[in-house]
Amino acid sequence: MERRNTDTSKGQSTAPKRSTGLPTRGYYAELLSDLNFSIKYKKDFNGAHKRTKFIWQVKTESHAPILRHLIQSERKAFLAPAERWMTFDEDKHISFPVDTFKPKVQLQHEVDPKTIPRNVAIERRRREYQGQRLKAVLDNMNVRLRDMLPITELRRRIISKQELSGMYSWTSFLPLELFDDEDYDIRTPQSWLDHGLIDGVKYPLPGEAFVYDVQADEKGFDVTLDDVYSWVNVAVTDYNFDTKLWTVLTLDGLQRTFQVPRLYVMFKAEDPANFARRIKAAINLRFEIENRIRYDFFLDCMSLTGYEPVSEDFMRRILFLVSRGMAMGKTTKNNEYLEKIKQQFDLNHRRAIGELEFRYICDKHEDYDYLKLPKLEPAITRLQEIKTGMMDFKKMRDYFRWYNIYVIPETYIAMSSVVGECLKVGQMTLFNSNYGARAVSLEEFESIQVLFTSVVLKQLTGPWLETLVYNIRMSLGDLGKGWFDLNEKVFRTYEISKLKRLMELIKFRMQHSLRLLVLNSLQTFTNLVVTPCLPCLEVEEDFKWGSYLRQSPFIPKCQPLFSIQLKMDENGPYYSTPPGNFEKVLLKLFDNAIRQTHQIKQVHPFLLGNLRFPKDLNLSSVGLLAEEVCESRDRFLMAYKKALIPLLAYAREYNVHVNLYTLDVPRYIEDYKNENHSAVEIKDEVSLHVRQRDSLEATLPTSIVIGPFLITVDFLRTYLIGKRQELIQKQLEMFAARLKQSMLEILEEFKVIMARLYERPDSIEHIFEIRDWIETIPMTVRTQEEICKRCLLEYDILDHFWFALPNEDFDNKYEAIAWPYKIQQQIEGTDQFLKEEEERFLKLQYTDEVNLSEKIDNLTAQVVQMSQIRDFSKIHETAIDMRRVWKAMKEAQEQGQLLNQRQKLFGVPVVPFENLTKLIKEFEPYKNLWGTASDWLRSYEMWMDNPIVNVDADSIEGAAGEMYKMMVKLIKVFADIEAVQNVAIEIKNQIEEFKPLIPLFQSLRNPGMRSRHWHKFEEETGIALVWSPVITFNDCLTLGVRDYSDVIVKIAESASKEYSIEQTMAKMKAEWENNLMELNPYKNTGTYIMKISDDIQQMLDDHIVLTQQISFSPFKGPFEDEIDEWEEKLKITAEVIDEWMDVQKQWMYLEPIFTSADITQQLPVESKKYNSMERTWRRIMRNAHDTPNIIEYCGNRPLLESLKDANHILQVVQKGLSEYLEVKRTVFPRLYFLSDDELLEILSQARNPLAVQPHLRKCFENIARLTFESDLQITEMFSAEEECVGLEPKLYPSGNVENWLVLVEKSMKNTIRTTLGKSLVDMDGQERKDWVLCWPGQVVIACSQTYWTAGVETGIRTESLDHFLDNMVLVNLDALRSLVKGSLTFLQREILSALIVIEVHSRDVTQNLVDSKIVNVNDFDWISQLRYYWVEEQEMKVRAVNAEFQYGYEYLGNSGRLVITPLTDRCYLTLTGALHLKFGGAPAGPAGTGKTETTKDLAKAMAIQCVVFNCSDQLDFMAMGKFFKGLASSGAWACFDEFNRIDIEVLSVVAQQITTIQKAQQASLDRFLFEGSEIVLKQSCAVFITMNPGYAGRTELPDNLKALFRPVSMMVPNYTLIAEISLFSFGFSNAKQLANKITTTFKLSSEQLSSQDHYDFGMRAVKTVIAVAGNLKREKPNMDERQIVLRALRDVNVPKFLKDDLTLFNGIVSDLFPRMVEEAIDYGVLEQSIRASCLKRGQDDVNDYVKKVIQLYETTVVRHGLMLVGPTGSGKTKAAIL
Repeated sequence: MERRNTDTSKGQSTAPKRSTGLPTRGYYAELLSDLNFSIKYKKDFNGAHKRTKFIWQVKTESHAPILRHLIQSERKAFLAPAERWMTFDEDKHISFPVDTFKPKVQLQHEVDPKTIPRNVAIERRRREYQGQRLKAVLDNMNVRLRDMLPITELRRRIISKQELSGMYSWTSFLPLELFDDEDYDIRTPQSWLDHGLIDGVKYPLPGEAFVYDVQADEKGFDVTLDDVYSWVNVAVTDYNFDTKLWTVLTLDGLQRTFQVPRLYVMFKAEDPANFARRIKAAINLRFEIENRIRYDFFLDCMSLTGYEPVSEDFMRRILFLVSRGMAMGKTTKNNEYLEKIKQQFDLNHRRAIGELEFRYICDKHEDYDYLKLPKLEPAITRLQEIKTGMMDFKKMRDYFRWYNIYVIPETYIAMSSVVGECLKVGQMTLFNSNYGARAVSLEEFESIQVLFTSVVLKQLTGPWLETLVYNIRMSLGDLGKGWFDLNEKVFRTYEISKLKRLMELIKFRMQHSLRLLVLNSLQTFTNLVVTPCLPCLEVEEDFKWGSYLRQSPFIPKCQPLFSIQLKMDENGPYYSTPPGNFEKVLLKLFDNAIRQTHQIKQVHPFLLGNLRFPKDLNLSSVGLLAEEVCESRDRFLMAYKKALIPLLAYAREYNVHVNLYTLDVPRYIEDYKNENHSAVEIKDEVSLHVRQRDSLEATLPTSIVIGPFLITVDFLRTYLIGKRQELIQKQLEMFAARLKQSMLEILEEFKVIMARLYERPDSIEHIFEIRDWIETIPMTVRTQEEICKRCLLEYDILDHFWFALPNEDFDNKYEAIAWPYKIQQQIEGTDQFLKEEEERFLKLQYTDEVNLSEKIDNLTAQVVQMSQIRDFSKIHETAIDMRRVWKAMKEAQEQGQLLNQRQKLFGVPVVPFENLTKLIKEFEPYKNLWGTASDWLRSYEMWMDNPIVNVDADSIEGAAGEMYKMMVKLIKVFADIEAVQNVAIEIKNQIEEFKPLIPLFQSLRNPGMRSRHWHKFEEETGIALVWSPVITFNDCLTLGVRDYSDVIVKIAESASKEYSIEQTMAKMKAEWENNLMELNPYKNTGTYIMKISDDIQQMLDDHIVLTQQISFSPFKGPFEDEIDEWEEKLKITAEVIDEWMDVQKQWMYLEPIFTSADITQQLPVESKKYNSMERTWRRIMRNAHDTPNIIEYCGNRPLLESLKDANHILQVVQKGLSEYLEVKRTVFPRLYFLSDDELLEILSQARNPLAVQPHLRKCFENIARLTFESDLQITEMFSAEEECVGLEPKLYPSGNVENWLVLVEKSMKNTIRTTLGKSLVDMDGQERKDWVLCWPGQVVIACSQTYWTAGVETGIRTESLDHFLDNMVLVNLDALRSLVKGSLTFLQREILSALIVIEVHSRDVTQNLVDSKIVNVNDFDWISQLRYYWVEEQEMKVRAVNAEFQYGYEYLGNSGRLVITPLTDRCYLTLTGALHLKFGGAPAGPAGTGKTETTKDLAKAMAIQCVVFNCSDQLDFMAMGKFFKGLASSGAWACFDEFNRIDIEVLSVVAQQITTIQKAQQASLDRFLFEGSEIVLKQSCAVFITMNPGYAGRTELPDNLKALFRPVSMMVPNYTLIAEISLFSFGFSNAKQLANKITTTFKLSSEQLSSQDHYDFGMRAVKTVIAVAGNLKREKPNMDERQIVLRALRDVNVPKFLKDDLTLFNGIVSDLFPRMVEEAIDYGVLEQSIRASCLKRGQDDVNDYVKKVIQLYETTVVRHGLMLVGPTGSGKTKAAIL
């Protein structure tokens, strides 16, 4: 028999079992004894293998199986039992240890490379075994329960003898257990019993047994043989070694006991599949045996009579062969044997003939199918010689013996020891895959692996080599001289010896082991680092994590490897270990480990000590570039690149918390405090922080696993939550402090009131002031009470957030509540006190009046006395007395006025003090006389005797004049008092005498007098006047200067003029001293740009003009050189600044261009010139930075020359750049439609194809962007409406940008053309409502028009046009209308809206043809329409009358189409006729008539790009020529809007340019000469102009220009028709009636409402209403259509109407929509936000104002631009900002 292993994939044959009393060990099984048993004699390194002759050698042999006595171990003492227990649900009274359920798995200990580890494979097998069910496995093997029934039970159940033993019966009659193959068993019976032995205690074993089913008795006669026995869970309790039966206890609740053979018991700790195979094998074997018995029984029952016996010759030969070795002395006995043999052979011969005949009959007749014939034994072949192909076998055998190294046992033993040690190495690994089930940091992981690798390599370079050397030396060391002499000294002898081949074999075996080691290490390392990455392998590069951060979709089945911490700084979240380091470290560990395996020495230099070998003889290992290594390396690198994608994506989700992390809480609180938010806003803000804190707690995990990474988020989570909590706390503290401050202010206000109530009045005015103030106290107290109540309510906010309020704040709250009552009490007391004080002050009033009367009497006496003074000598003393008395009079007058006021307060009669007023009037002339006289004398003395430099000469003339006037007046006053008059006359005379000296004094004191002027005075007068600081006017008069006053005055005047020039120059220079250039760093260029303010520029201009004025002055002599120098410097500065700004402007424009490597490469000459200029520019800016003073640095002529040179170079560079752009535009003419800046932006990023994306919209009609794949392949184009169309063919953006843009254009046109063909083919195979949603909008419209054209012409030819109208056109239109009312996407709705507009026009045209009974396809009513034809060349043609146009295939996207009215048809007819004759079109008419839109829609109809250009009087012929180049070369159309605004001079040149293009078209040229350059011409190009005649500022077109265009007169279109079709396209059912209401509304409004500049009731207003109605229809499809139109009318018009007009408009609408009440609109969040913003900005949220803001928002939704109109202060700007 064959021993069977439970591992079905690998069977292993062994010798037959020997029946011994000891347990045996299978080939791959563990020892049946204690697995931890070790032999104490075993050492670390075994010696050489010797022939085992003695018992001690057997015991010391490491490979010899040692069977020790099985001694039952003593049970160890545990603190607590560590076992786990399991029960069956049917009977939970019996428990089993968990280990008794663990299946035994047998696998070889040596695992091949690139296979899973043994422990992993064992665990997988166990789980596989536990997951299988025996019943299911038996069913899969078609094993019936009846085949397993015991024979006794089978005979008891089968009563019929015929069924039991009949010829046709195949009921088994042998017990099944006789055929049990015990080799299937993985344990011996004793081992099974020991399996339940735990710590010396024997426990039952769980299993399943095939026993009698008690339910069979319940079924009675209905029971079948498959229902008698069944598999039941049992507890196996014992085994009888004599009967070989197992005792089992059923666990079905009945606890029946059975003794069953092993075949009927399956333990839970074995493989169900293996046990099922065991049963299957027993059943099959029993069947074969029983079948053979039946077969032999049939043969034995056959009659052999009549069969030919064996021939005599054959019999004699047999007897001869049999008797050839018999002894001669035993003849009689031998004869008896021979006779028996003869009889037996003859019987067997006839039986064999009978068997053959029987088998023949059975094979020929089907009646014997019940008998399965056994296979015949193969015939014995005759012995023959084997042909080896060897000529001389003996010689070959001797050669093999000579050649083979294994000719002596020692070499075999040595090689065996090598193989044994190498096998150990082959099972090792360079990496540690078991360092505890925990994640470690990358540094820890690196140190663990480096340490483990170094230990393994140390083992290989040391003990391993030493062991191999020792074993080989012990095996071969005693052989001596010969083929295996380790002491060989001659290298050549060694080279030809068998020892050399043995050493090579050992080297290869060691290298093989190293290879196995490396491959195993690769597998270990790859499994270690890649297994956690498996969930991440399908992640895309653009993966986004999402907002849910607590759960990871990338959790591996194993533990994560690396522990990293998520951190954050001001730049965003980051990981404690940079993610890029993982790949680097893993790659370093991987490569270093493999690299170090090449450093292991070969073994033979250590064995052959007498021979010399190179020192670098190392073993060869797996290379770093080996396929296996590269595959493993790429595998784990790819895995970690993928794993980093979700890792980084997860970190990016924390960017939303960066602002919180970096938030400066104190500064935030301070700023928030300064914004002065309301309490409600603070509550909302704190609530928001609370919610966000709770959100952080709910959404942020403490840790999360992403592939191989265990990310710790706890620290960041705690910090963010703490930061949010700090915000909450600080805001509450800030709010509490604010409330406290408010409370303190309230208390302070109350205290101030109380303190002032206690104030004691000091006058009657004070009393009345206090009383007036007391009247304001109730209002003040009421205000403070309201503030207090508000504060108390706001304190509830703090209570809401459970804020701990300080005791001081708590006391302040209740103190503020009590203050109003205290103040009221004090007011009553203060009022009584003031009454008492008023009586006291009335008494004082009477006393003061008496005292004042006495004072007036005294003053009167003094005045009388002083009026008698005449002594001129005492003038100064008299003046003093006069002033003293005057002061007393004024004081008395003021006191009298005060007393009169108090009389009013006390309510007594007012008595004025008139005598005092009269006295003052009489005394005033005396006071003026003596005071002025005293002042004159003192002034005269000071002017004459003080140093001139200390006297203000300018004030002398004024002071003397005033005194003179006073004296003249007083002479008249004192005409009657001569003595007093004389005093005035005397003073007057002195002043008159001094006046002529004043000009002389002023000249001497002139600040412009210099030494040159005194020298000139000396030269003219001969007077040597030495000017000094102490010289006086008297000194000058003494020298005789008075006689030359005219000379000195003239010289002084000249000095004044010179002084003025000097001061002006000094002032200008002083102003420039602190004026510095404003230099700012420019981007990242490393240099600066200069900015000159307008004030400095204006000052420079003013100073130049002022300097020029000075230079013309006749008094410039002393400063002429200085003035000229200054003027030159200012002029140079002005020129430098102008030149500088020009250079700077050009440099700023060119700098980003020439910093591009692409531009520099393509413009080498210009780049060189630019770089030369830039060096100069940077030097200038660097010097300017060092010397920033404007006048100092800019007033430099060499600087001016440098700037001029730089400007010239830049102009040359600019010219070269323009020529370069012209070359690019020539290749791709659509680039003419881009500005130079936009084109340069593209070209400067030529290596980045995506840079062209923002500019595609200007190059193509409706390509908004392209789809670039990861390899930059362009696969799709998107329109502005986000419609996507795949390009055919796809292309790569290779080469220059203009070249691949040409390919994009070709691919676009080919895509549209091929899509049209496919769509037309698909059109017949689908219903129209399904077909229109399957193709792009442009294709749908073009194909529908083609289908309609073909249908109409077919109908006309077959006279079935009415049938086509009814059954096709109208049916399709109804289907589209029902479709547009359904649920559609935005793109689908846009397709249907545009298609319905076109289809409605097709319906109207078809109806007109039917009504006109057209029967000829060439009838004008038909051919005047735009007709589409798909010709055989797979091209689309568009025809109108006799003109045919090529369909342009320009991608139009999903844009809308114009409603085609009769006016539109006539315009199309004229324009197509003009195009056919190669002329342009000129639609003219008032605004809003559709001139431009009609031209654009005709371009859409022909799929041609149409560029609309708004003209102005700033256009020149060069710009127009550039534009015309682009049109002619690209084949596009241009529509020049407001063409007649261009200047007449430019129009003349434009006429010649257009003429050139049209003549080239008429000549059908492919290229033509345009403005000196030859360009490409595409025949589809055309020029259209639109004009508004009669407007101001418009130019009359020249006649030569008019002749180039066909005029089209555009008038006001049919608004009603347009509105009807537009509403119909939006899905309105009652479109016609609603269109009438809309147009009638605008008509009545234009007639009845006032005339305002901003009112518009034309086509634009109608279109806006229709657009709003369409939007509402999409949003609310079930809303009443009339309600929708009413709301649209109001939303569009109400915001622009004045108040009075709004009343009229409401009346018009109510008449048109009777009994229609507009539904209220809930603006919800929008209105709340507007009101909150109003309050935040300090504005009141007035309802009308809020309504206006909402109207403004709604207008922006439907208008591209708008204008706010209203008087000053009406809130226009604030509404726009809000």
